[in-house]
Amino acid sequence: MKHAVKLGLIMLCVVFLTTALANSKNNPVPMKSTVKNPVDQETPYRPGRQMEVLFVEDLNGGFGPATTPDPVWDGILTGIFGVGNYGWFGPTASTFENGPDYATMSPYDLVIWNTYDDWWGAPEGEDPALTLVDQTELSDYMLDGGNVWLISQDGIYTGIDWTWLQTYFHIASVVEDYVFGLPATNVAGTAEISGWAFYDTTDYVSNPFYPDDLTPDAEAHVVFQDTDYTTDPGIFYDGTLYKSAFWGLDGRTTDPYSEWYSMVTYMLAAFGVYGIEEGSSPDAARTVQLNIAPVPAVKSPVSISYTLPTAGHVELTIYDKVGRNIATLLDEHKPAGSYSVTWHANVASGVYFVRLTCRGQSSVKNLVLVN
Repeated sequence: MKHAVKLGLIMLCVVFLTTALANSKNNPVPMKSTVKNPVDQETPYRPGRQMEVLFVEDLNGGFGPATTPDPVWDGILTGIFGVGNYGWFGPTASTFENGPDYATMSPYDLVIWNTYDDWWGAPEGEDPALTLVDQTELSDYMLDGGNVWLISQDGIYTGIDWTWLQTYFHIASVVEDYVFGLPATNVAGTAEISGWAFYDTTDYVSNPFYPDDLTPDAEAHVVFQDTDYTTDPGIFYDGTLYKSAFWGLDGRTTDPYSEWYSMVTYMLAAFGVYGIEEGSSPDAARTVQLNIAPVPAVKSPVSISYTLPTAGHVELTIYDKVGRNIATLLDEHKPAGSYSVTWHANVASGVYFVRLTCRGQSSVKNLVLVN
C-alpha cells in the first residue's frame, strides 16, 4: 500500500512539473537587456546614508575561497572600519540565487560585490555571475547615487550584459583571459591608488586567476595593472551621480600584505569612504602636509600651502569654530606635488579651521584671523 501511495505522489509531481515547464516555455522570462541610461536621470536628492560599506560575497557555490566568510576581505575591512562596522551579505549558494536588493544596499555609500572566480554562466546554460535581477537592483542603487566596486574574474565570460557593463562601469572593450590559468602575478595601482604594489597569489579552491584586460571609455581610467603582462585588469569611473570600479583581479595571498591593505584603503577613499583612521598611511612620506602663513594670527589674504605625496581628489575647506563650512577652496583632482592657494577671507575676525583631505588622509590647521 505504501508503494502505491508513493507511486501516486510521484505521478502527481511529474504532472505538476511537466505543466510548469510547459508554461515556462510558453511564457519565458525575457532575457534582453533592460539597461537604464544614467544620462537620462536627474541627480536625486537623498539624505546621507547611515553606513559606509556593504560587502557582497557572491560565491555562487563551489567558487572562491575555501572558508566563508571570506577571511581576506573580512580581515581587511575589520582592520579599516573596526569589528562589525560594515555590512556583509552572503555567501550566495548557487548561480540562481540573487544578491542583495536595492532596499538592502540603499543604506550604504559603497557596495563591494565580489563574484570571485565564478565562470559557470551563460555558455553553460546558467545565469551569469550577476543575475538579471542583480543587474536591475544594482542599476537602481547606482541611479540613486550609490557607488559600486565590482570584482569579477570571469563575470564577462559568464554573460553579464555587455551593454549594462558599458553603461555603468564604462568599459569600452575587453580581452578575456589574457593569460590562461595564472597562479600568481605582480600587480600595481595607478591614478588614485598609485604607489602601491604587491605579489598576488590565488587562494581559490576551483581555479587560479583568469583575468581580463580592460580598456576604459573616455570617462573612466585604469586604476589597477598587472605589471608582469602589461595589462589593465582594473578600471575606475569617478562620476558625479555615482562612482564605479570593475576589477578582474582580486588581492588574495598578497606579499607584502601592507601594500594590499593600503591599496584597498585608498581605493575606498576614492569612493569617498573612510575608515576609523581615515585611511592614514604609516609611511610619513605618503602623508599630506598642510601649512598656513603666517601663524598664529593672520590677516587676509591668507596663504595656504600643501603637499600631496600621490595624485588624488583634493578638498580644501574652511570651517568656523562651530563647524560650519565657510568656504571650499578646492574640490578637484590634483597630481602629486606641492601647491599653494590664497584665501581672500571676507569674514569676521575669529578662529577658523583649514581642512585638507586627499585619498583618505586629512590634515587640519587652525588660524586666528585678524582683519
